Amino acid sequence: MERLIHRLEGATIRVTRVIALIGLAALLILAIITMADVAMRWLFNQPITGVEDLAKLVVAIAIAASIPISANTIISSTNVNPVFLVIYTISVIKVKEHIL
Repeated sequence: MERLIHRLEGATIRVTRVIALIGLAALLILAIITMADVAMRWLFNQPITGVEDLAKLVVAIAIAASIPISANTIISSTNVNPVFLVIYTISVIKVKEHIL
């Protein structure tokens, strides 16, 4: 059983790294698109249509893609129990539902 857990942990670490690379690629694409938009605006006085909307989506994707690797880093580098995090999150949601 312990061997299975270690294999699953290794698989989740690899998957979170791939997801983090997707977020990094999204940020690089955003930087390239923004530079192209600035160049088009400066050289031809005609910006690329929709870059602002695309930037919002790319930033959201990059943030969402960085959550698994940061959570994995926090859990593996400290003595935080993942069960505690789940219980804490559920209790916060219940408190907010009770207040509303």
